[in-house]
Amino acid sequence: MNLILMLITLLFILSLIIINLIIYFKKDNKQITSNKKKNRHISIIIAILNEEKNLKSLLQSLQNLNYPQEFYEVILVNDNSTDNSEKLISKEISGRSNFRLINAYDKKLPAKKGVLEIGIAAAKYDLIALTDGDCIVEPDWLTNISAGLDDNDLVFGPAPLTPTASLVSRFASYESLRTQIVNYFTQSIGIPVSATGRNIAYRKSLIVELGGYKSTMDKLSGDDDLIIREALKRNKKIGIINPDGARVFSKTVESWKAYFLQKSRHVSTSHNYLLKQQLILAIWFISNLVVTFSVLFSANNLLFLFPLLIKLRFDVASVKKYPEFAGKDFKIHEIVFFEIIYNFSLIINFINSLFYKDKWK
Repeated sequence: MNLILMLITLLFILSLIIINLIIYFKKDNKQITSNKKKNRHISIIIAILNEEKNLKSLLQSLQNLNYPQEFYEVILVNDNSTDNSEKLISKEISGRSNFRLINAYDKKLPAKKGVLEIGIAAAKYDLIALTDGDCIVEPDWLTNISAGLDDNDLVFGPAPLTPTASLVSRFASYESLRTQIVNYFTQSIGIPVSATGRNIAYRKSLIVELGGYKSTMDKLSGDDDLIIREALKRNKKIGIINPDGARVFSKTVESWKAYFLQKSRHVSTSHNYLLKQQLILAIWFISNLVVTFSVLFSANNLLFLFPLLIKLRFDVASVKKYPEFAGKDFKIHEIVFFEIIYNFSLIINFINSLFYKDKWK
């Protein structure tokens, strides 16, 4: 029995080793777009729903972009906010000729996808960049999006969560980092599975070809993941934004309840991925779980300790390799601690996703 368990564990640790080697050595390959200094016209579209507390920081970061004002526009689409978002936006963008506020009174699709469609229809330019109302973008964000869309139909970039001192906030930031590493890995092997909607860009012509977001309405959420699915189905070119100066920061949740609710929504979308996307994710997550929990058999055979030690060594290397994905610099002891929690959360989040009911905030 021990031999069979050891062989199974060995199979999965080999899978993890191969995946982690790709993660570690693929960072600087041609899949990550170069920073070509060419300004292209870009429309930034942001769906707004009750973001009063976050708007000033967002708008200030957009105003501070290292990009000629005449080459970009910002379209803020207000989805009937019940706070002071509309008034605040009107006040803050007054006198800014390249900023516009649109109210989403006549959405054809529900939730965020309907809001985004209104913004896309109003956009002047073919290149579309998306972010969210609670974000802060780095100064070279548009420069690197412009470079990325030179050779691609869709690109996505790093979107770190900035943690506070609380345990759940720091873990949410770590989990976000791990998710982004998976996103970059799957993209590097030609089967991108996901992206973060607060740092994604594509050609307007791609959305027109897809017929808007109608092809993604098997889920209310998934305005990012399912667009990638549709692009992948049509063999579109999907690339990565150069992360230098192009990160988009957002706040973390501040309670475990909020974290698990958020992750239930994210994971529920994966049930609608293509089969090849689901298979690559299954290999990744099952390998992590088998190797982690194989340590339970170490009481009978100390050899079962080694797979977990090997895995943790690769985890530390991967996290340290991609600091741009994190809202903080994680120490080695934090990585080991959060990695154990992360593997338990994989199980919880998957189970919760089976019962999740879609909603727009």
